[in-house]
Amino acid sequence: MYAAKDVEYLQQLRDFQLVDAERQGLDQCVKLENAAVLAFSDIEYNGMLVNVDRWKEIAAEKLESALSLEAALNKIILDDPTFSEFKPPAFQTDIFAPVEVARLASINVNWSSPHQTTKILQKILPELESSDTKILANKYKKHHPLIEIFIDFKEKYKKATAFGPNWLEKYVGSDGKVHTSFTQIIRTGRVSSSKPNMQQIPADNDYRNCFIAPEGWSYVSSDFSSQELCIIAHASGDPVWLDALKQGQDLHSVCADLVYGQEWVDAAEDDCPYMQSKSKCDCPGHKKLRTAVKGINFGLAYGMGPHKLSDTLDIPIEEAQELIDKYFSVFPSIKQFLDKNGKFGKKHGYIRTMAPYNRIRKFPLWAGKATEPKDMGAIDRMSRNTPIQGAAGDMTKEAMIRIRQLIHDKRDEIQLVMAVHDQLDFIVRDDLIDKWSPVITEQMELAGKTIVTSGLLKSDTTTCKVWEK
Repeated sequence: MYAAKDVEYLQQLRDFQLVDAERQGLDQCVKLENAAVLAFSDIEYNGMLVNVDRWKEIAAEKLESALSLEAALNKIILDDPTFSEFKPPAFQTDIFAPVEVARLASINVNWSSPHQTTKILQKILPELESSDTKILANKYKKHHPLIEIFIDFKEKYKKATAFGPNWLEKYVGSDGKVHTSFTQIIRTGRVSSSKPNMQQIPADNDYRNCFIAPEGWSYVSSDFSSQELCIIAHASGDPVWLDALKQGQDLHSVCADLVYGQEWVDAAEDDCPYMQSKSKCDCPGHKKLRTAVKGINFGLAYGMGPHKLSDTLDIPIEEAQELIDKYFSVFPSIKQFLDKNGKFGKKHGYIRTMAPYNRIRKFPLWAGKATEPKDMGAIDRMSRNTPIQGAAGDMTKEAMIRIRQLIHDKRDEIQLVMAVHDQLDFIVRDDLIDKWSPVITEQMELAGKTIVTSGLLKSDTTTCKVWEK
């Protein structure tokens, strides 16, 4: 009876919910999420085979490298008078080890401790408030040799510990596979995964290549090319962006050309590929200017302001604001698109993703005109960001659904095994790769057309024996 009562009202609740969803214009979003459940279930069930021995080798290599860097940091503490207060007054030698080994071992610094490392770094940078490596890498990397070594140490030590043998014990099942768990609906419309979080697997291919295809199968992976940039171009209708993407030109260079004008022209080397065909070049002067504008182009998708750009490019906030103002004077339609979203979110307390899905993201911090200024600033950023990120997530789910409809009863030929951001990964029988690769590409691009209706968004499909970024 208890179980019967649990299900007695479910159909009635569902009927009410569907009416409400249609009233709010969310019927297409509901259909999308319900169909996507099956695709995510397939991924969790299928899993990904892991080369355990290679994983252990990489973990050992990272740990050895981290320990070597730790020794280098200790040597700087010993040799550089700047850090004299962290140097012990004496050390104990060992008849079985060289004196230098004993000297290095005498340094009692835990280089993984933010508390200890911040104090050491403040000897170089008194104004520093934390030992966050992102801040150090963006603004202070060249200030002292210790900083660069410390950043490298933190990266390798984190990988060695977070992705070491314990990771294998926790997440690799008796079938030799990893079976992640998805949280299908998060605020932006994207998805997240856990146990393990596959989005946190290091982006370099060291670890990714440890995920292997079974004998006689290969990975076929497909991702949207410049997905967020195409969404911005489509939504804003900016003629420069649209033309550059349609012509296959290097968008970041085209934007830098227009933002910097004569400065860009003067920075061109002889035989510069950009000046001939608007393709990416290696001119040192162009590289610097392109990097600055690229920071803005991608930052647009995340609601980036002058403070973030200042940190990213290591320039004063005033200069960052000036660069953003100059950028928007060149691309007013993009500014209009972003401003419109920001104003809507601040006025109504929610924002939607793009048609036809129209997903709603509500802002709990919103209290109308009584909203705190700092909260309103956060709402403005999220309102600019969510339509872009949400549209990207929606079309990736659409692609999963479309492809699953074609492959769900063909497990002996092809299986969906992973979805990370804008990339879908399949394992395909080697003798059927030529059959399924074009199908995957076609369905990805059809999914893209549900939002970017012009067909501007293309998909790159590649084949490999291991998982690649």
